[in-house]
Amino acid sequence: MKKKLFFALLVLILSSCSLFFQKEYGTITIDLEGGRARSINSSTGLPNLADSELEIDILTEGNSSIYKKILASEPKFFQADFPIGSRLEITVKLNGPSSSWSAHNSHTVKEGNNDIRLLLNKNASSLANVGFSTTATNTYEFNIAGEKIDIISRGLPVFTRDSRGRLYIAYKQSNWKLNRYESDGTQNNFVSGSQILSTINTASSVKLASDSVTGKVYVAADSHLYLIKDDGSVIAVSPTIPAGPIAVYNNNLFALDSPATSTDLKMFTMEEGSGLTLNQAGSTVSVSTEQITISGTPIDVDFKDILVKKDKIYILFAKNKLPTGTPPQPSPYYSLGGMLEYTYNSSGINGLQKYGFKNEVTAKDGIVTAGEANFYGPACFIGYDEQSISIADDGCTFKKVGGNVKIDKNVNRIFSFNTSTKSLYSYATENKWFKEYEETGGTTPPPPHPGTGKVLLWEKNSAPNLGMVYYQVDEGGYTGLLTAFIEGSNTGGNIEDPTDVFCYDQEGNLYVVWNNTSNFYCVRRYEKKSDGSYDTANVKEQALKGSGSTYLNSSNPPIAIAVDVSDSTNGYLYYGYKDGTNTPMRISRWNKTNFETVIENKNVQIDNKFKITAMAANKEGAFVAVKQNYTTPPAGYKINILKYKNDSSSHGYWYFYNSAQNHSSGDNYKDENIFAMKVVNDILFFLITRQKGQMNNLSTNTVKIEAELWRTQYPLSGNFNDQRYQDLWKSKDEDHQHGYAPYRFIGTVPNKLIIASDGYYGDKSSIGNEAQNKNKVLSFGIGSWTVTPTDTNAKFSRELTYGSSGFEWK
Repeated sequence: MKKKLFFALLVLILSSCSLFFQKEYGTITIDLEGGRARSINSSTGLPNLADSELEIDILTEGNSSIYKKILASEPKFFQADFPIGSRLEITVKLNGPSSSWSAHNSHTVKEGNNDIRLLLNKNASSLANVGFSTTATNTYEFNIAGEKIDIISRGLPVFTRDSRGRLYIAYKQSNWKLNRYESDGTQNNFVSGSQILSTINTASSVKLASDSVTGKVYVAADSHLYLIKDDGSVIAVSPTIPAGPIAVYNNNLFALDSPATSTDLKMFTMEEGSGLTLNQAGSTVSVSTEQITISGTPIDVDFKDILVKKDKIYILFAKNKLPTGTPPQPSPYYSLGGMLEYTYNSSGINGLQKYGFKNEVTAKDGIVTAGEANFYGPACFIGYDEQSISIADDGCTFKKVGGNVKIDKNVNRIFSFNTSTKSLYSYATENKWFKEYEETGGTTPPPPHPGTGKVLLWEKNSAPNLGMVYYQVDEGGYTGLLTAFIEGSNTGGNIEDPTDVFCYDQEGNLYVVWNNTSNFYCVRRYEKKSDGSYDTANVKEQALKGSGSTYLNSSNPPIAIAVDVSDSTNGYLYYGYKDGTNTPMRISRWNKTNFETVIENKNVQIDNKFKITAMAANKEGAFVAVKQNYTTPPAGYKINILKYKNDSSSHGYWYFYNSAQNHSSGDNYKDENIFAMKVVNDILFFLITRQKGQMNNLSTNTVKIEAELWRTQYPLSGNFNDQRYQDLWKSKDEDHQHGYAPYRFIGTVPNKLIIASDGYYGDKSSIGNEAQNKNKVLSFGIGSWTVTPTDTNAKFSRELTYGSSGFEWK
């Protein structure tokens, strides 16, 4: 009896301990609508919640990030469970047509339901980049939220954006005029005869500025500054202001003055009384015009624009000297520029930092080259968000032709400057900005159509045991598949077959996973030749190891690879493979002179709950897309991107939060994956596919697939937990019959992303045509992010079929 009693007490104690140590959770609830949607108007300045996307970013203890995007068509409602006592930093961002509004809340999770109160700031936290181009003499085309705005101006037009995302453009015809547009591009001009219109009408020069903190907009007509009220009336500011570029931030005016011998940066506070009065704060700071020295001789630069964010002042400058005129100006010729950063407080301005240029440069053959990392001609600031500012770079390059220097190419780029990390990177754009120079340096005709680069296509071999067949075509030539340059073989029963797992390195070399005659997997390296094709005569091979000394075979097939060759000595091959239900990962290091000889092969510690779906790599390490499935009802999933250094250590992750989206079944089935990733100019690009409709289910009536293109907002250096993301493109509901299904990056074409889309659309009511395969090549212009889909005869890796068990995609 005593033994039974003791046993019962022991069970009770152990049960109590189990309950005591079990982690308890509270539920956080974010409900922005609650029946109180707010729309853009003079009282709120906020977009209609029901028509806008909502992004939720939750930073948990340990600096892991949980991200969720709610589409415009979905309720702005979110719930998730977190351990009681957890400290959460919650940020939401509401995306309007060309602007975003944000709110933040720090919250400690309590037991039960936690309603999170989030009040969106009435002033936009980010303004999407304004695009514009010169289209003819005195003619300009602006673009905001996809809407085109044509402006005719005898001088360069000037513009600003207010805190509601509205665009103001001042331009000169016979006299100065001012147009205003809502954030969606709808024109909303001031009433004819408004005070603002008569104020600027006869001015010799006009400048615009907006205060992102107060929401106020200002105009400078010659040396007189005015506050523009929403109804078009103005309030004069006294005294007069300097003649150079201006900016306003939190009721402080910042202005560049140009006296005879120097340029002065001045700061003024604005005080309201019967009018607005300026009072200079702190002492004047002298800003040298001699920012760049060429071969020992300084040049005087022109200051172009000024922007203020928080406690920083940013100033753009540019200068060029072109081989134009009769006779041409003497060399050296250059197109240069840069950005200055100052720090300020209530006492004044100090602390100069310089970005995007070299203080001293040297001319060679009469030409000064800025270099890709530096500005060629910064024109103006065009947008910003919480941590970055965007700059239009409008310059040109030169080359020597027959002993004379000619203009070679226009440089039209966007620079993004991270105000936290101080990193600066650029990408090409279709915008031509203010100037388009005549390119006089071309002595050879452009290459004939099609295309500007090589693209890889593939499909299954007609012999089922010989893997894939690869073709290389010119960009745009996707319908006629010529002779294969990679294909499997069967020689006396010795079979070699290439898989559909491949990648490129930074130099454009191609790496393809093969299953060789020993039934072992290997990676074969095809070097890129000068004409863009691949050398198939001198192929190098590296065997893929699994755990211990074993090599991967048909029981452990590779599923993703990535290669980095940025190091001067070593190359790194990252790969993931199947091992039962797990997907381990390894790193192979080799000396760059010999791909076949592995110096070191290391395991990467990756949680078994994650299943690898894609990889990309650069000098920072590997970026690994993984999927976590939940089998307990309701079945759901999460998508993460993990970062690993080339020494195999973890370096943060991004958590794409999807627990609210369940797999479900039949027509309600949803699933998402990342199959395509690529690093370009230190930015990670990846595509998400979203399947709708369940395969192998007779109750499923339709199956379709959608896609989204994303990028990291900041360069890839540093811990990945600190990274943030931006969606660039997504297929629309009416695009479902196009069947966009991005599967691999397949080209190394400059300034473009080229992707194989192995898509489908299925409708069992279409008798005889239930399963429709949609094989396409998707081309995105870097910067414009508009997609150009082109049909291809290549069938890629999967085919949709319809039969007795329903739809099947394999």
